Amino acid sequence: MKIQHVVVSGPNGSLGPAVITNLLKAGFEVTVLTRNPSKTKEAYPGVKVAEADYSNVEKLTATLKSAGKVDAVVCLLNREVHVLPAQIALIDATIAAGIPHYIPSSFGADMRKPRNRHLPPLEPKGDMEDYVVKKANEGALTFTIINQGVLLDWCLDRNILLNFDGQPIRLFDGGKGQISATTLDDTGKAVAGALLNRDKVINKYCFVHSKSTSQLEMIRLLRELKPDEKIETMNIDTDEMLKVSEENLRKGDLSPLAMRGYIMKVSFGDNGEEGNHFAETDNEVLGVREWSEEELKELIRKYVK
Repeated sequence: MKIQHVVVSGPNGSLGPAVITNLLKAGFEVTVLTRNPSKTKEAYPGVKVAEADYSNVEKLTATLKSAGKVDAVVCLLNREVHVLPAQIALIDATIAAGIPHYIPSSFGADMRKPRNRHLPPLEPKGDMEDYVVKKANEGALTFTIINQGVLLDWCLDRNILLNFDGQPIRLFDGGKGQISATTLDDTGKAVAGALLNRDKVINKYCFVHSKSTSQLEMIRLLRELKPDEKIETMNIDTDEMLKVSEENLRKGDLSPLAMRGYIMKVSFGDNGEEGNHFAETDNEVLGVREWSEEELKELIRKYVK
């Protein structure tokens, strides 16, 4: 089956522009589903926009049907616990509207790994994936789950992997661990690639990265770019960060800042062995080329002041 018309839900987050741009480049017809149509129309002029009501499956189904013949839905809604009902509603509406393929908002770590699965901020993501798989096993739809590890440029923008404001670089567990890092644009390419090659990725967990790297490797490249500048580092123990977040959880504080210890543990802890490093990828089938070290260096150069 050839996919032609794609609905993208939740376009106003970090991944929205990259996913929509790459879908359009690949020749797909795109309809955007959003709770904020005016903001979305400004961001994506010329793209069809439909207003979403995730509190009512029947209305959401009618909205999807009104878009015409839709072949796939891509969900970019965030994965916080209060958004889980909206994601479940979108899955049910996709099925009720007779749309055959679904890409859930699963970007990040592999939720089949036990340690990842039981971290409180990630539990809603795991519950959502279970629901998608259950519906696929019932024959209601097919899915492709895409894990891209760490969002490379998103982290660089926020001084997470390196630090470009003169402060010491925070090395998580010594910075030795390999991480699968993917740019926003390459993540968008992976989504488009999955839809272009749907028959090869039906009901499959796919893994992709722009580059397998480590903080220490990135610091080495940064020092090559700034040989006359002293670059300081400080070690961060992700176990200690985890303890802080566990205490915050006991106090009932579920804010992103309070929960960041869990995220850092799964992203960088234990040298990446159980977190965000993929020994094997689906880059080829998803149409994402793995970067050379020189290309990674050129990306870092863009951040050097």
